[in-house]
Amino acid sequence: MGNTVGIITHYYNSQNYGGNLQAYALVKAIEKIGDFNVEQICYDTTPIKKNGKITFKKLIRLPKKLLCAMIDKKNQKKIAHKDKEYAKDFEQRASAFWAFNREKIKHSNKVYNKLNICDAGCDYDIYITGSDQVWNPKAVHPAYLLDFVKGKPKFSYAASVACESLTENQKQMFKESLKDYSGISVREQKAIDLLQPLTDMPIRCDLDPTLLLTKEEWDNVIDRDTPSEKYMFCYFLGEDLRARELSNVYAKKKGLKIITLPFMQGHYRACDENFGDQRLFSVDPLKFVWLVKHAQVVFTDSFHAMLFSNIYSKNYIVFARGKDDLMNSRIYQLIDLFGGEEKFVNTDDKYDLTYLENNAEWIDCQRSCVDEKRDLAMEYLKESLSRR
Repeated sequence: MGNTVGIITHYYNSQNYGGNLQAYALVKAIEKIGDFNVEQICYDTTPIKKNGKITFKKLIRLPKKLLCAMIDKKNQKKIAHKDKEYAKDFEQRASAFWAFNREKIKHSNKVYNKLNICDAGCDYDIYITGSDQVWNPKAVHPAYLLDFVKGKPKFSYAASVACESLTENQKQMFKESLKDYSGISVREQKAIDLLQPLTDMPIRCDLDPTLLLTKEEWDNVIDRDTPSEKYMFCYFLGEDLRARELSNVYAKKKGLKIITLPFMQGHYRACDENFGDQRLFSVDPLKFVWLVKHAQVVFTDSFHAMLFSNIYSKNYIVFARGKDDLMNSRIYQLIDLFGGEEKFVNTDDKYDLTYLENNAEWIDCQRSCVDEKRDLAMEYLKESLSRR
């Protein structure tokens, strides 16, 4: 076996469909390049306990809604009751992700944390950080900047900063960490604008790893079964009730059953409780891809659900996730890549059934552009992996 490659990203214990699929895809893409023994580094970001108490570097600013829920004891009891009621569903989802993480993605046998991650600096010949929001300064760990790697080749692939600006301290952090990189690749143009002034090395913008695999390659790893009936697939990370109401109206008019994956991170959400004809829980990331592939239409606010809708040429609508400009910028990135700006429901006037019917249909615009960018990204990976 050739050189060993260690990748660090949001992989360990992740229950995020997009995060798991990008972690899986980058391993597979590198395996296509040559004789590499490549795996994800299991890195546990759980706060280290000291004297029986969890310690944090700083207070985390909680969203206003969550603060209100914490203050409202009655509401808190209701949520706790619902969490208990849905405990089996949470467990099914966690089990599906656990099986995928352990069986489908090559990974290190050892689990590292901030206290022992330096040990991983001896385990591989080459190191990669990315993709996903590994460089989000609000939650970045030094390990995601590969600070534990000394004297060995290291580079990033499609790393996301996921912010609009950097403080002086954050600028200094990136400037210091990036100085010994052999290559810097990010996922959004905004990251280039923020980081390029901090390094002399040219920074490039590359595809999300899931696009490094072709439709045919995804087909080879998902189930070959076909659904017994036509359905509409809905996957909402946000809590937009209007999007759910329009989905119901659209599905009823088209005579489609709604299949949905309630979004959960271990907590009940009222917006998902009665939404959809079939709510699925025991669904791993490859089944997620299957659900997109076989849907008649996809309604979502998810970057990766939109991405796979384009891979499989599906009819789809993507909703803005509130006023999250960072999320919206990711959607615009895919719009630039695939076209279809009219599919983005980001203003009140677009929350209209007639508008959705007129714009849900797939339009094949720029497929060759994706192929070209994939070739460029694979060439970057090949060159970066050949450096010593």
